[in-house]
Amino acid sequence: MAAGLRDQLIGAWKLISYEERPVDGSPSFYPMSEKPMGIIMYTPDGFMSAQLMKPDRKPFASGDWFKGTDEEYKQEASTYIAYSGPFHVDEEQKTLTHSMRISLPS
Repeated sequence: MAAGLRDQLIGAWKLISYEERPVDGSPSFYPMSEKPMGIIMYTPDGFMSAQLMKPDRKPFASGDWFKGTDEEYKQEASTYIAYSGPFHVDEEQKTLTHSMRISLPS
């Protein structure tokens, strides 16, 4: 018997692309560039975690995230996305749903 969609998802996956397609029909765009970096992980107990970032992000000048400038925080929010929480698979409909419990930006 073939594994269901949920079982096939379990593990870690490397991000290949991230394209946003507006529902209003306007052109697609790539908020993290056409070559983003990222990983998503699905655990057997029903949780997921995703990290996406724009390549070549500038580090904080101080080297300390807690001592960042307003401009550095603005860059952080526009070049990095992270979220995690439970996931649900509807095997019949072949759909996957993420529920965010924590995220950056929030």
